[in-house]
Amino acid sequence: MPKIQVILDIECFPNYFLCSLKRLDTGAILEFEMRDDSKLDCENLKRILTSDKYEFVTFNGNGYALPMLSCALNDVSPKSLKRASDAIIVDNLRAWDFPKRFNCVELKIDHIDLMEVAKGDCSLKLYAGRLHAKKMQDLPYDPDVSLTNEQMDEVKLYCRNDLENTELLLKAHVKQIDERRLMSKQYGADLRSKSDAQIAEAVIKSEVEKLTGQRIKKGRLDYKEFYYQKPDYVVFASEQLNNALQILKDNPFTINEKGVTVMPTALAELQIVIGETTYQMGMGGLHSTEKERALHAENSLIIKDFDVASYYPSLMINNGLTPPFVGEHFMTVFRGLRDERLRAKYRMADLVKQMEEIENKLTELSESGNVGLSLTQGENDGEYLSQTNGAG
Repeated sequence: MPKIQVILDIECFPNYFLCSLKRLDTGAILEFEMRDDSKLDCENLKRILTSDKYEFVTFNGNGYALPMLSCALNDVSPKSLKRASDAIIVDNLRAWDFPKRFNCVELKIDHIDLMEVAKGDCSLKLYAGRLHAKKMQDLPYDPDVSLTNEQMDEVKLYCRNDLENTELLLKAHVKQIDERRLMSKQYGADLRSKSDAQIAEAVIKSEVEKLTGQRIKKGRLDYKEFYYQKPDYVVFASEQLNNALQILKDNPFTINEKGVTVMPTALAELQIVIGETTYQMGMGGLHSTEKERALHAENSLIIKDFDVASYYPSLMINNGLTPPFVGEHFMTVFRGLRDERLRAKYRMADLVKQMEEIENKLTELSESGNVGLSLTQGENDGEYLSQTNGAG
């Protein structure tokens, strides 16, 4: 029996804590509050959160709501919860460091976090705007302000609106969530809350571990800079491009404290003119520099769009680029995933072509009067398409 989905959100102030839950099957909202004159009903809240009946859905639940709830269930004061909230939001405390810092047990619930599933790096309000939400609202009071009872009631209404917008975001990603459910079963890992890139990492890790029978541990970089290694097949006839290539080879790329690769200044400032267009180097290759441009096909101009299948994965495979701490089996798994993806794309292209051919044939037959299609009621109360000769 499928689980009941419940949208979850929390709000935290120096003298007020709120956990709001909305069932999607009935629309019912249940609110757990802690005010100056009332304590949080930890027993019932924990019973609901750990029930096998529900699947909870949040936006940034892994990073904020779940750590905060793990602390709240310790029956602490609103002031203590506000300190925990500030540690996450202000001090950027990570979820994996939270239980030790605030002496609580990590909360384990059946949960989907939409933050990584949704494309881009946006706030819930920005996603809500893109989805044409009925209402978008900023937090009505500064989070450092102690609220009156009337203001607490306003915060409850604000939180209910966030529940609505989280539900809207969930409905816009039903297909993505369903795909993640299937992959979770296939690979034996919970992928429901992961981005596309995180899923790829988890799948590769899982498959390599199956081949080796050993766990892959996170690698550590023992260098802070590296140089571009030119493949033998990269050759230019243009003096300008050869000069750019030399700059690329001579200047080191650096890795900052966050593990992000930083482009050399000399390369970032380089401009390359090809034909009538000026390009700049980016981390993924050349990028044109115009702010906007429109091209129209006509007698003297043909526009072509070339799509290279699995471009970056193929570059990695052709150049033998593998993470050193994963080992030689990485390439076996990675090549297999790339090939399966290409086969799936070709199968999809064939299916689309066949559907187009069928639709064209039906249109021709319908226009010629040789076939009619009608939706009728069958003997077993099922609807089906019946085909009749003649004009129908």
